[in-house]
Amino acid sequence: MRRHLEKLKEQPEEHRQTLALSFALLFTALVAMVWLSTLGTRFAAIEVEDVTASAGQAKEALSQLKVKAGIGDMPAKFEEVRKVLEKLQSGAGNTQGSPPKNSTRGDSDQTFAP
Repeated sequence: MRRHLEKLKEQPEEHRQTLALSFALLFTALVAMVWLSTLGTRFAAIEVEDVTASAGQAKEALSQLKVKAGIGDMPAKFEEVRKVLEKLQSGAGNTQGSPPKNSTRGDSDQTFAP
């Protein structure tokens, strides 16, 4: 090995740099090939249970967000609003869906509260 290094020292600078670059590229390619060959085993190690657990955590976080936002049980709220609207319509004698005769359309001062 020392003999090869001594011969290499006798070579011109340009040849030594080309040889050094060639070895560096070869070493980099070998490291990349080893790394790529292990990716399959790394991805195979991710179990379906981990993904399922993540989905469960996301579902729990979403349900907590709904509760905090006040929209936890939307179908029940829609049903409640429908019942209130039916009571209002039946109480006013209005079954056709048109506004009562004493109301005016386009009143910007008029506010509605549930």
